[in-house]
Amino acid sequence: EIVGPPKQWTKVHMPEPLSSEVCPELKSLFDFEVGPFGSVEPLPPHVLLIVSYSVSSDLSHDMSPKGEAARAAMYGGTLDPIALTWESRLPRLRRQLLYYGSDIVCLQGLQSIGHA
Repeated sequence: EIVGPPKQWTKVHMPEPLSSEVCPELKSLFDFEVGPFGSVEPLPPHVLLIVSYSVSSDLSHDMSPKGEAARAAMYGGTLDPIALTWESRLPRLRRQLLYYGSDIVCLQGLQSIGHA
């Protein structure tokens, strides 16, 4: 990280990014995230990683096929309604954002969960 006015930039030591190699306790948090589109190769150091994430639930609009399936599962008793609450979703969201280790995070849909 570079700090200070442009003419006086200085290099600040940044801690090593969290990973399951650095902190084995995180392995169980990261394992479930690696899917068919995940890369196992580390990115080059000059890459700027930006993540855009919609935090609104698929239940927030009637036209979502995922929302329809979630409602059917909830009403059918196979999905615990608590799994759809913000308190339940926030830890999972944090895990996913931690996994990606992005430089910039853009959050969308905050108004639908009560944040302006």
